[in-house]
Amino acid sequence: MNIAKLIDGQLIVADYREMFKETSFPATGPNDDFFTENNCFKVSVFKEHDRATQMLVGCGAYLENGVVYTVEVQTRPDPVVETITIDSGNGA
Repeated sequence: MNIAKLIDGQLIVADYREMFKETSFPATGPNDDFFTENNCFKVSVFKEHDRATQMLVGCGAYLENGVVYTVEVQTRPDPVVETITIDSGNGA
């Protein structure tokens, strides 16, 4: 599980075991107290969006409402419609 920590003004995202190599964690990983005590944030790769008109696109980490996201919501591009003409070979 990735977590984020603000270090020298930059959000650093890494696996919690890699970021805190000297710390033992329960099988469930860090708890809410650990996040608070160590000035860390939960990382999410999902944001609510309308799947019919929007999509998630990976991006640099950013903090929003106490959660670090690594995706942003973007409007889906209009689908490209191509017309294919098949020559029937009848000379018409």
